[in-house]
Amino acid sequence: MMAPRLPLRTLLAVGLAPPTIACKVPNVATDPSDDPTVEHAIRLDAHAHIVSPTLLKANGGDSDGDGPASSAQQYVDDFMRASGSQRAQVLSSAYMWSSPALQGDDYDAELAAVQQENDFVVAQSALFPDQLVPFCSVNPTRGYALDEIDRCLTEYGVRGLKMHFSNSQIDLTDGDQLADVQAVIWHAAAQGVSVVVHFADLSALSGDDTDAAQQDAQAAMNIFLTKVLADDRATGLHLTFAHLTGAGNFPSWTQATLSGLIGADQQGIFADDVSLFVDVSAVFDRDDLGTLSPGVTNEDLQNMGLLLEMWGMDRVVWGSDNNPDYLTPTWDMWPLSPADYDTMASADGSAFLQ
Repeated sequence: MMAPRLPLRTLLAVGLAPPTIACKVPNVATDPSDDPTVEHAIRLDAHAHIVSPTLLKANGGDSDGDGPASSAQQYVDDFMRASGSQRAQVLSSAYMWSSPALQGDDYDAELAAVQQENDFVVAQSALFPDQLVPFCSVNPTRGYALDEIDRCLTEYGVRGLKMHFSNSQIDLTDGDQLADVQAVIWHAAAQGVSVVVHFADLSALSGDDTDAAQQDAQAAMNIFLTKVLADDRATGLHLTFAHLTGAGNFPSWTQATLSGLIGADQQGIFADDVSLFVDVSAVFDRDDLGTLSPGVTNEDLQNMGLLLEMWGMDRVVWGSDNNPDYLTPTWDMWPLSPADYDTMASADGSAFLQ
């Protein structure tokens, strides 16, 4: 579907018209799905996690509770069968070892923990090589970031990278941190490494949805688009913005960053052969599935449908993000036509998986 082209000032006025709300969609799953009876099945889970027991424990969790899978077998049994998906991008959470909560003062110990977590995700994914595609991860501000990307590529052939700007407390208005992000993104482009980025800037950490937070988020996105993705050194990059460029739900600041992305795309500012996608993981609150979650209003849904139509459903991918029950309770909540849902559900990752 070709996305409508509208001027940027119109994009930022996101409440233009209500989209068509989805009606019942036929099952789009095809063999070799483990469970072809799953209704509204998704071919690709573009936002999956397998987290080592060590990292789960460090974060106060355990492998028996709710949250991410701690083994490939658990993910396949609990997540893939629930969504009917046939393939998944398994995003490492190794960057968490460099977060302020876990970082500590021992740089070498931090690096070892990051490498062990990336190794764990690669090893688990290798148990189901036809289904699971591992992505290593780093905090782009750490001095080992480029070397770790190269290690994953050289030792394991991993051509996927996850970054989490909020967890890594990235501030793109800081010139040094911007330079670090540029270096990692441009290196990934040069090496043919696909990137998934949790973009949400620091204002998202407090859950603010004020005018100031919206302005900060817009400014951060503008820096990322013009100073990173528009540069010729980003040529050939494949990048997916997690959570529709936000951090979950669909507050006004996420609508603003997604609008900014659409406007820049329509203006054609990006380097040659830059392929950009958005995933829809965590848009609906995982604790309130089946009803509109707090913060996702009917107006938000109307704006979401409008913006996704302008972006183009051929560049939208689904993701579970640690929630095995994300598919069934939400399939008819998406502000999409049956054809648009089918386009999202049918994405198999061939457009951006290396």
